[in-house]
This record gives sequence, structure tokens and C-alpha cells, in this order.
Amino acid sequence: MGFSEYIPPNANTTGSDILKGVNYASGAAGILFETGKRLVYQQFFLSSFIYLSAFRIVLEYYSVSMLRHATKLASTQGDNIHLEEQLENHRAIYLKIARELGGLKKAKEYLNQCLYYVNIGSNDYINNFFLPQQYPSSRIYTLEEYTNLLIRKLSQYLEVFYNFLFAFQ
Repeated sequence: MGFSEYIPPNANTTGSDILKGVNYASGAAGILFETGKRLVYQQFFLSSFIYLSAFRIVLEYYSVSMLRHATKLASTQGDNIHLEEQLENHRAIYLKIARELGGLKKAKEYLNQCLYYVNIGSNDYINNFFLPQQYPSSRIYTLEEYTNLLIRKLSQYLEVFYNFLFAFQ
């Protein structure tokens, strides 16, 4: 895609930099709130560092101008930020964009030209369902039931996100 640099993490984005794109990623997060929480806390107390680049949750948007220069997806380190909180962070960024551009309508028009990329769910299996010593999920659900639960929860979050994106038309 030709990016010359990573899309900055939400926590590090200020001023007009938010117009280049924002990365809401959280390495251990999943669709379910509890997914990855023990990994983060465990690693925190061991003073260790966790980075699961292959399985990170990514919710970010790219401005059209940045897409022309894209080469890599961004990644971040730190606490486990649940998908719902990532969506809340996007709402906050939307308001910052509105301030930068001079109103909600202009922010909406700008964001309608952006690419949104969502990658989530693998941690719900790898760092939840398949860790029965840490999470009860595999004792409560069959694999099919758990998958259906994840699909329902993700559908709910995506519906909220979609409704938010089109609320200001």
C-alpha cells in the first residue's frame, strides 16, 4: 500500500495527525471482554512484555491520502483494550476530527472517504477457548456454540459501529 510510516496508536495521536489515520489495536484483545485479560495482567506482574503481532486486534482507519503511501499495518503495545472500548475511542477521535475540520458534517464527509480495517477473533480462540486452565469457555460451550457466541457478539459491535458511522448523515 505504500505507507512510509506506521499508522500511529490512538493514545499518541494529537492535532492534525489524526487526519492521517488512527490505530486502535490492542494485542491481546478479542471480541469478548475477558479475552486476553489474564495474559496482560500475568505479563504485567512478571514485568514481561507481550506482543502477539499475528493475532492482534486491529481497528484502524486510513485516510485516502495515506493509502497511496501504505506499506505496513500498525501495531501497538500496552494494556488490553477491549473492542467496545476501541469503538468508544473512535467516537472520541471523531469529535477531535470535527474540531480539526470545523464541524461534525465535515468530519463525517472526511471519514466516509477512509478505509476501515477490522481484524479480530483469533484471540478469542487462542487466548481464551483453547486455554481451559485460565478460562472456563471450553467447559461452558462446545466449539460450535462458542463460535456462534462470537459471531453474535461481533455482529452486535459491528451494528453499533455501523450505526455510529451513519448517524450524522
